[in-house]
Order: sequence, then structure tokens, then C-alpha cells
Amino acid sequence: MFGKRFTLFKIFGFQVWIDFSWLILGLLITWSLASGLFPQTVRGLTATTYWLMGVAGPRGRSETSPGPARSRTRSAPRKTRSRPFRS
Repeated sequence: MFGKRFTLFKIFGFQVWIDFSWLILGLLITWSLASGLFPQTVRGLTATTYWLMGVAGPRGRSETSPGPARSRTRSAPRKTRSRPFRS
């Protein structure tokens, strides 16, 4: 988006980089989870725990969301035939 890239590391001659806009987006999501959602949902934990949950939150959600393989295995709901009402 902004066009500014930061090189994280090189592996086998390929550069692994991240765009500045993704870094900002990740920080905003982490802050939102750590300061808003998690303290309201799970009470009584330390601030450090909320921040660790905020960092792990988006990662955990992407791991549990159904991907293409899981969505193909789900069966469609059965259609039932409606019978005319008889009195």
C-alpha cells in the first residue's frame, strides 16, 4: 500500500520482506485485542498476558478457520420435501 518494504531476512537467495502497511495493520489488531476485547472477555489476567494473547490471537484464528480442504468435506444441508397439509 505505502510501497515501503523492510527486508526481514534472506533464505536461499530470496529476500523475505514485509510491507510497512502490514506492520501497521498487525500492530493495530494486536493493540485492539490486547486492550479491548480480551480484558472484557477474560477478566483477572495481567497486562502482559493480554498482550501475549493479542499477539497470538490473529495467528490462532487463522489456524482454526476452515480452509479449502475442510470446506469440501462438509456436506450440504438436506432438503426436505414439504408435504401438502391434510386435515
